[in-house]
Amino acid sequence: MNKVWTVVGGTVLTAAVLAPWGVGVLTEQQWQGVTQRINDAQAFIQFEPVRYERRFYGATIHGVVRMVDPVSGSAESLPYEGSVSHGLTGSRIDFALAEEFATVAASELARVFPDAQPSLTLAAKVWGTATLEARVPAIDYTDAAAAEAFQLAPSFARLVVSNGGETAELSVRGPALTLSVGVPTALHLALEDVRVDQTMSLERGRLWTGEGEMGVARAEFRESGSEPLVVENFQLSSQTWTDTADSFNTATVASVSRLTAKGASNGPHRVEFAANEINIDAWNELVTAVTDLQALSAGGGETNPQLAFQQQMMLLAQVGESAKKLAVNGVSAGFPAISLASPEGAVQGRLLLSHPKLGAAEQNQMHLLTRKLEGVMNLSLPVALAERYPHVQEQLLPLLDQGVVIEDNGAYRVDARLENLTLDVNGRKFPLPPLI
Repeated sequence: MNKVWTVVGGTVLTAAVLAPWGVGVLTEQQWQGVTQRINDAQAFIQFEPVRYERRFYGATIHGVVRMVDPVSGSAESLPYEGSVSHGLTGSRIDFALAEEFATVAASELARVFPDAQPSLTLAAKVWGTATLEARVPAIDYTDAAAAEAFQLAPSFARLVVSNGGETAELSVRGPALTLSVGVPTALHLALEDVRVDQTMSLERGRLWTGEGEMGVARAEFRESGSEPLVVENFQLSSQTWTDTADSFNTATVASVSRLTAKGASNGPHRVEFAANEINIDAWNELVTAVTDLQALSAGGGETNPQLAFQQQMMLLAQVGESAKKLAVNGVSAGFPAISLASPEGAVQGRLLLSHPKLGAAEQNQMHLLTRKLEGVMNLSLPVALAERYPHVQEQLLPLLDQGVVIEDNGAYRVDARLENLTLDVNGRKFPLPPLI
């Protein structure tokens, strides 16, 4: 019996000794896979690994994060280091700025973070779950020479990835942030209680389904010499889901409980957006073409100007073909409900566009995108609200004379319908040119 327990104990001890080595091998593979997936998904934040030094109970990662400005195409590189520790069931990576960079920026970092440095850690488990957590301590930074001030309450963000990188949960919490620029203050921005929660699952290709919410309890924007613009209880919720194997739907709702501008307050406001029966394959083709086009614009493609132009034209053609494929497979999108409150009454409306699904013969013969396009628009604007703004009333007068806008029961109304390349607005018909 003692021999049995000796064998069992030896086996357990051997496993406990060798487990960190096996976990280290798996961690290196997971890290390489995660960075490659991030690089493939977009072109603006690229991880460029320099080397991965794996040891028995730990490792050190040396790499560079390359960040590209999507507007200018300019890039900045930030070297980093990761200290990896291996356990029985997982690893922990503590990230920091590369030593040579941190030494140069030490004085500036100390001014921004006088008490504690921000932290970024990644905890990976052998069963495929990884938790990335970023914590930023309180910031109270003032640069008198540049006339800038920035304050931030302790904040954090957490991303949990599982199922081989195909499922993710994101949480962000930022209690308070203020930014002031200029002397005297020319610009002031303040945010309170910022919250983001998102769950995502990779459906197919580049399509992610799930739901998310974003909220800001209060936002204030003020310029020198003007009254502040204040937004209270901003909420943004979105959901994407599939009903069939070939298509997906998405819905987004944005709302504000109160908006204050130039001393006047009104609310609540609510805008809904929805898109239904979107073909998944066509969507993936469209996203891929747009992503490649962005990468080309960011300087990640051909350096020869003539070849770059040819690539750009080819990608634009792919975008057009993908949009056509979306249409011929049937799709509807628009704003099913818009409601903007005011003391004079609510501005209400909706705008919907749809294209029916076409058979194979019709798809081959389709040259005009708008021939089958249908749509409806309804808009109601209180007369008293328009009269409060003379420039709005001035623009409405010729439309009233033409019958494009009608006055009905204290409101200006527009009821429009698109069908067979004809736009019917309050009974007046306008033929539309075909869109190839």
